[in-house]
Amino acid sequence: KPSPDNLTVSLDGKSLTTADYEIKNYTNNVNASTDSVSATVVIKGKRNYDGEANGTFTISPKTVTTDMIVAIADQYYTASVVPPYETVKDGEKTLAVGTDYEVAYSDNTNTGSSAKATITGMGNYTGTADKTFPITNIVAPTEYLNGTKGNEGYYLSDVVISKDGWTVSADNGTNWQDAITVSAEGAFSKEMIFKQNGTGYISAPVTVTFTIDKTAPTGTVTID
Repeated sequence: KPSPDNLTVSLDGKSLTTADYEIKNYTNNVNASTDSVSATVVIKGKRNYDGEANGTFTISPKTVTTDMIVAIADQYYTASVVPPYETVKDGEKTLAVGTDYEVAYSDNTNTGSSAKATITGMGNYTGTADKTFPITNIVAPTEYLNGTKGNEGYYLSDVVISKDGWTVSADNGTNWQDAITVSAEGAFSKEMIFKQNGTGYISAPVTVTFTIDKTAPTGTVTID
């Protein structure tokens, strides 16, 4: 609201000072002015002046800035649109989406993109501001190969690729399975991705490699 320092009062061409009047009250002086509502100040004369007078003034909406958007934490890739996570503050006041601002997101699905939140002020706020944030892959689990391992590092049995709390895909997320079983003997190498249960967070591709050799060695052992 205006103070005596930025309030101009005059009578018959003479400028009055705060020694000549006092501010009695204000109305509509909290929110930004609209076409139909303006803020009003009422003054009361003192010393050589008597009576009351009122005047109107405009409260302009505050312009939003990038600094008002609290830093958005890294978000994990889910193959879907990342939902809104923005917090907007004006000093200590947390602004309300739908009342103080609207928000739109762009490029907020894939990793490596410049995901961006753009806010547009409304009500007591005006203007637009935006802030970018990264979308990254969750770290893939380890120790996901299950089978009987021989002394030479190869597997003597089927190998089950699975990890508690995760699903796995061998086709870049088209199909997700609790476990993938490999039975064929020989060297195996394939890129797979893992998805964390509950959150839906997806890892970057992991190259899964191993060798299966189920054939028991044959031959004759001789002792010289």
